[in-house]
Amino acid sequence: MPGLTEKQASDLYRGSGSSRAREFKQNPIEDVRESLDFLLYDRTKLEGRFEECAGDDGGFKLAGAGKQFVSYLMCLRDPGLFAMWTPYSERLLRMVGLYHSGLRGRNLGMGYMDLLDALQRVRVRAGLPDFRLVDEFAYANTRPLKRQAA
Repeated sequence: MPGLTEKQASDLYRGSGSSRAREFKQNPIEDVRESLDFLLYDRTKLEGRFEECAGDDGGFKLAGAGKQFVSYLMCLRDPGLFAMWTPYSERLLRMVGLYHSGLRGRNLGMGYMDLLDALQRVRVRAGLPDFRLVDEFAYANTRPLKRQAA
């Protein structure tokens, strides 16, 4: 990620739907590049990379970035393998009976592995080709309907 600019990093952050942009912008661009390079290209196991980048004590944790931003980057890299961890993906898993406490209690890396497993089941059941569409499905099916004035 040597050519990543501050604007591109900011755009990626905004695209993830994460909400602490002011904090994120305070990260030096070199730290952002290093963190993304580790997350996307290091040979460390997925759960370890996820924990290092999203966990509060992670060595590659960026200010303002958490599991939503990290999982968004993973999904962008390979939407056939990696899902986005968002509030609405958790709501969807609760709705279909696939949410369990393992998503919250252990380290984030292992929680992400559990989330991938559960969302893969949703993906197969719904006949969706990749996790981008699982994310859209989760968003569309967990948003409250707005009542129209009569």
